[in-house]
Amino acid sequence: MGTEQNQQLADTLEELRQFIPRLIRAAIELSDRFYAPMNDDTWSLLGDVLQAMDDLYRTAQTISTQFGEMHHFSVNGWDMQEFSLKLNGEFQRMNQCTDQEDYVGAGDIFKFELIPPSSAVVASTR
Repeated sequence: MGTEQNQQLADTLEELRQFIPRLIRAAIELSDRFYAPMNDDTWSLLGDVLQAMDDLYRTAQTISTQFGEMHHFSVNGWDMQEFSLKLNGEFQRMNQCTDQEDYVGAGDIFKFELIPPSSAVVASTR
């Protein structure tokens, strides 16, 4: 990997260090809200968190495709391709729960399936 690519990767990981903790805090707040009746604030937070998750998914995909071609790229044991697939799969499960108005199930997916791998990635970029 060239110097420019190393710097690009370092910059991307630094952005993740800043971004993921904010996303985790919002996701924890959202998951807690799923255990209570839904209101306008919860729906608004859901939209914000879903957009942020999509941004994280796209970033993980970019890392996987751009940097993964040069060598096997993993963060804290998480292959970035595996991480992006996990995000995508759990995101789809969470959408199914909300479509079926199973908000407790959606909260559980956030709390137990989406937050832990995101926390592992941010911990490993320190």
